[in-house]
Amino acid sequence: THTSTFILSSLPLFPPPPAMIALMSVTVFPVRLLLVSFLMLLAWPFAFAASLGRSEFVIEPQSWWRRCVGECLCVQWKMYVQLRYRIAQKYVKILIFCT
Repeated sequence: THTSTFILSSLPLFPPPPAMIALMSVTVFPVRLLLVSFLMLLAWPFAFAASLGRSEFVIEPQSWWRRCVGECLCVQWKMYVQLRYRIAQKYVKILIFCT
C-alpha cells in the first residue's frame, strides 16, 4: 500500500507552536543560563592572570596589532554609518514622495 505524505504530515506529532515555544523557553533558558555563567566563571581566572604584574600608573604604548584592529573597526563603523544614512535617505525620499 502507498501512504501519502500529506496524510503523514497532518498527524499531530508535534504540539502547536505556542505550546512548543513555551516548552522550549522553560527547558532551554536554564541550560543557556548555566552555560553562560560557567563560561563567565571560566574566563575570570584568565582575565585575572592576564592582569597580574601590570602597574596602574605606567602607561604602556599601544601595540601595532591593537592599533591595526582599532583602525579596521573605525573603517568598518564608518562604512556601516554611511550605509545606514543611504538607506534612511531612500526612506525619506519615499515618504516625501508619498505625502
